[in-house]
Amino acid sequence: MTSVISTNPHTPLISALTTFYTLLTDLCYVSPSDLVLPSITTRRHPPNTINRAAALRHGFSNAAVDLAYQIPYITSDSYEFDGSTVCLCYIIPPGKEIVPTHGIVPDDGIEEDEVGEEPWDFARDPTYQERNDIFTGHNALMLTRGLLYGKELVYDLDKRTITAWNHIDTPEPWTNVPAYEMTSWENPLYQWIYSFLTLSFLPFNESLLFPLPPVEERGYNGVNPTERDLISWERAMNVRVKEREFEDVYVSCGWNGDAANKLGSDMTNNGQSSSRVWERLEEARKEVVKHFRGDEFEKMSKEWKENVYDKIPFNYA
Repeated sequence: MTSVISTNPHTPLISALTTFYTLLTDLCYVSPSDLVLPSITTRRHPPNTINRAAALRHGFSNAAVDLAYQIPYITSDSYEFDGSTVCLCYIIPPGKEIVPTHGIVPDDGIEEDEVGEEPWDFARDPTYQERNDIFTGHNALMLTRGLLYGKELVYDLDKRTITAWNHIDTPEPWTNVPAYEMTSWENPLYQWIYSFLTLSFLPFNESLLFPLPPVEERGYNGVNPTERDLISWERAMNVRVKEREFEDVYVSCGWNGDAANKLGSDMTNNGQSSSRVWERLEEARKEVVKHFRGDEFEKMSKEWKENVYDKIPFNYA
């Protein structure tokens, strides 16, 4: 019998998202209670946990809704993926029920969204310009919510590609932004996974620390700085350097980033379009976390923050 996985054209996406979100819990960054995976048996979320009517009303296809039922989610928007990018969760909160209310205006005169409608409303127009044409003619599903300067990952169901669109930095249509196939190592979703595996993206205090610039590029980059500007810049950079030392806590608790570094080298040098990148990343995740001691990390990270981070002078002036 042919398996469900082997006949599903969106398996690479589903697998990669599962690897990504599981990795974020491995890192003790996302709480396991905020990770919701489809049923192992049906490979879907339960019926009526996604507002199909709202999705169709906002211009999304039945195929997009069907895919939304098959992908995992992080239910809280407290966790950044890349800058101010968070998961766009289409499943309704526990205890809620989808009851059609469209067109019904409450006593206060303010029309309210149905349960489960808001994410589809956002996906239809993340620019908040009351546009209805962003996805016209495209069979697509938005995977992330860009806050401020975050990115919207858009998955094209027909082409099976992912586009990372920042509608503030890139006001042009998302279709003009490079799209990457699920077989491409350059796919932005894969690059995020790799960045977390190698601790290039370092979870810290419910946010992320990003790589430091090379030493020779850490000087003040403004024009005509005052002495106070230079001192403030140097102190801020010293804080960033100290914060990045938090990576040592992960490593001392068994995080094996070398396994991911080898994968990155292999894919960069030998990765072809036929490579099943999503499977390679899951294999790398298992190797990276194999000896990671999460309980010990929780204890040591608390001690590091108390003994090191809390003693950093943050007075930049």
